[in-house]
Amino acid sequence: MDTDISTMEINNEKSQMSAYYIGLDFCSKYSVISIYNDMSGSIELVEVQSPTDKTHFIPNILLFDQNSSSWKYGFEAESLSILYPEFAVYSITRFLGCEYKIIINDREFSPAEIAGIIIKKLKEICENYLKETQKKNYSIKHAIVTVPAHFFDRQIIDILEACRFAGLDLETQAIQPHIVKKMENDNFNVFDGIIVDEPLAAAIHFLHIKSFYSNIIQEIEQGQRKYMLIFDLGRETLNVSIIRFDYHPTYGIGLNLLVNKRAKPLGGDQIDLMIMRKMLYLCEDVYPNFDSSLISDNSYRLYERRKKEQWDSVLYNEVLRARDKWRSAVNSLKKNISAEGYEERFYIDNHYIITIKEGKLIHSNKNFTFMISRGLFSHMGASILCECEKIINKALDLANLEKEDISHVIHTGRSSALKIVEKHISDVFQHLFYLHDIFIHKEYLKTCVAQGAAIYGLQRNVPRSMGQGLYLITGGILPHGYGIIKKNNGRLIYDPIIHIGESYPLKRTKKIYHSSEKYPERLFFCFYQNEGDYIEIRKIGEIKLDPMDAVSGYDVEFIIDANRFFQIKVNGNCIDIKPEPFEEDQNVWSYLD
Repeated sequence: MDTDISTMEINNEKSQMSAYYIGLDFCSKYSVISIYNDMSGSIELVEVQSPTDKTHFIPNILLFDQNSSSWKYGFEAESLSILYPEFAVYSITRFLGCEYKIIINDREFSPAEIAGIIIKKLKEICENYLKETQKKNYSIKHAIVTVPAHFFDRQIIDILEACRFAGLDLETQAIQPHIVKKMENDNFNVFDGIIVDEPLAAAIHFLHIKSFYSNIIQEIEQGQRKYMLIFDLGRETLNVSIIRFDYHPTYGIGLNLLVNKRAKPLGGDQIDLMIMRKMLYLCEDVYPNFDSSLISDNSYRLYERRKKEQWDSVLYNEVLRARDKWRSAVNSLKKNISAEGYEERFYIDNHYIITIKEGKLIHSNKNFTFMISRGLFSHMGASILCECEKIINKALDLANLEKEDISHVIHTGRSSALKIVEKHISDVFQHLFYLHDIFIHKEYLKTCVAQGAAIYGLQRNVPRSMGQGLYLITGGILPHGYGIIKKNNGRLIYDPIIHIGESYPLKRTKKIYHSSEKYPERLFFCFYQNEGDYIEIRKIGEIKLDPMDAVSGYDVEFIIDANRFFQIKVNGNCIDIKPEPFEEDQNVWSYLD
């Protein structure tokens, strides 16, 4: 029987919107919401009003009032946060899973609380959108929330806590990273919770789109094994994932996330930064009095300089306006360069070539113009594209696959809209046909994840015939490795226990001997993204073992279950790991110096 995920219908007479699932792509910089429209019978994206037009991308910025009793979110918060950065919270997903408090006007918030406020706002935006478009009042209770595939269990637990705060149904009595269900009479487990990895949601959307004009579903049903590579080049991070498609005659199409490789910083922001540095250098060379640090400094440094030099609000706003003009010019240049040999003009008005002298803003008397060719731009971006290819090769190695084993490549990051990125990925996978096997549609970049989540939620709520539907298989190749920091002759030594790329679920036991010092040794448990790349090893927490008389050491069990939940047992007893305080640069090797 054919698996038809494009025509699943809901009985409108018996269903309420409160029983439907919204798809929520909760990112660091912005969020995207998707919903099943029971009037049109289709999945659609929720639109919001930006300062210029309508958009699907909602900035994840929360701005508190001076009493911390109310807040603004989205574009309104984004515009005001420039003037009141001390009351703004950005990129809350960076703090999830860490021991960290956000303090606004002496009031403390946990990362999960802030994320909960944002998700509750997103739920209200969706309810208002449905009221406006369908002329009905809805109460959203169910959502499929997507997370990056590299998230570890404590980060996902914080997301679930945020969903509970927002009033969403977790569909479980206990907070768990995922709900795992063992299929009857079959030796495999499936995810059955509301949290879905982003690349899996993107793959579900791909199947939905391709089902209209492709035989891919029929080929999977006939036993053809398909491997899809998800290339997610965002603003500051590259994620490369590999998904395998299987078919089960009872349950339908199974998706198994085999590998996820991540590199940061690597993305569109690095391309912007590359152009910005070049243009600032050239402009400063032409106009020596130009203070380029007013443009290049981050928001925190600029705010501190404002306080130190006592800028008034007029001067500060002029500086902010100049920064915006430079960034807009850089972004415009990046987007407009397209064909080989094509030249694009970079232009900055003299009013934005500035310096500050004796508390006054001084403008240049001339504009700045520079012509940059497509060839020069490609040369400048070559190192970034080379790094992207390295991450692709690492992912293939972990999955024990060759490039020729990949049947489809899906672009999901907004930075893939750049022609140099499109061309390079096409060159890497020369056996695939562009726009047929290498799937890139500008309208789906970074919206496909939310839409795939809504499709997955919809099919959970619809009775299915034998062999129809989708299921998400647990188990695969670990995106993280785990290890400890222990003392040896007074020195801290990193000792890897579970390596990235190992298959899970798994259990590893290690004998660890306590020190002869007065106090028992302290063990630091860390996870890292790339084995051997020490800069990416990140501390996630610690435990302190109590002295155990007449015991020569500890039997420490490292357990990874079917949903990547990380658990520690010491001499048979479960040990809680104290979360690690958030640090901007959590590099474990700083502990070794």
